[in-house]
Amino acid sequence: MANLADGFEKLPTYLEIYNRLYTDLAERVFEPGSRLPGEMELAHRYGTGRYTLRQALLILAEDGLIVKQRGSGNYVCLRPQRKASDPTEIVNPALSYAICTVDAVSIQHNFGPPTDVAQRKLHIGPKDFVLAANCAYRSASQIVAHSFVQITSAFLKQLGVEPSSLQHADELLKNTLYVHAKAADVSFRAIRAMGELAWRMEAQEGEPVLYIEQVLYGRGGEAFARLKHHLFPAHYDVSFSVLNK
Repeated sequence: MANLADGFEKLPTYLEIYNRLYTDLAERVFEPGSRLPGEMELAHRYGTGRYTLRQALLILAEDGLIVKQRGSGNYVCLRPQRKASDPTEIVNPALSYAICTVDAVSIQHNFGPPTDVAQRKLHIGPKDFVLAANCAYRSASQIVAHSFVQITSAFLKQLGVEPSSLQHADELLKNTLYVHAKAADVSFRAIRAMGELAWRMEAQEGEPVLYIEQVLYGRGGEAFARLKHHLFPAHYDVSFSVLNK
């Protein structure tokens, strides 16, 4: 597997800026509840253009790390990382919660270095690599959901999967991950599809979507996958129960 390092793809510029902003947020360079500097100041600080910066800010907002207040700016709302829960059922929401028939899934995947957020949430280092994939779920040719998945090389090795000759990526990404998950950390909220997400979902800019993030854990408590699911509300039935213990 080590020889794959030579094939690592360079991160898009906006992801590099996202990584740097995420690290600064996590290390409290910008305190929770504080207002971020304006776009011109941030662009100068991180040595990038305003368009690239805005793409990075969109992902930070999608991840729930900042919130934009109209007429006021972006505010930090970084939350402490939660411990894994022990749900009774761990499923792929893009398939299990659909009220339509999902009849096709298109997958694009590659191997590369982990983003900073993946390193923190999956407890891996910058020299590890991850299988990263974009999955579009369709019903009657229409996209109803999109998932972005990151899987650790340790988990692939555990399964006996050779990355250089991955044959069944669709089954791995749709089902196998969930079969092996013994616990999950899950968050849910409503967001609007913007930028690259709108493009991938063939959505209108600002169209509402349901966002579910999962971090999956194995039997030994190790995090092995991070998944970001985006669902069109009209095609899904998602409900939650809160249990007092």
